[in-house]
Amino acid sequence: MIERINLNITNLRKIIKWSSSRYNTQNKVEVIEEILYWIKKGEDMEVRFGTGSFAEKGNLVGRAYTLKIKNVKYFIILYPSDRKYELIKKN
Repeated sequence: MIERINLNITNLRKIIKWSSSRYNTQNKVEVIEEILYWIKKGEDMEVRFGTGSFAEKGNLVGRAYTLKIKNVKYFIILYPSDRKYELIKKN
């Protein structure tokens, strides 16, 4: 199932969980900025972002996110859950 959400910084902050570990090469703000950059560029592509482990509800977890752009549609796929979001761009 694909959840459709409006493309904006607030919604991206809600769905992207990121470790503040010093070992990460990017922080959450940089990841969101890069996602917005690729969407603005508008080319079909796929890029994966990985976060280190972080605590969520008492468990230590790690996540990866894939931004997929195809035919002017934008998707973020979360791993390992395979949850999918379609980002709806307002004109």
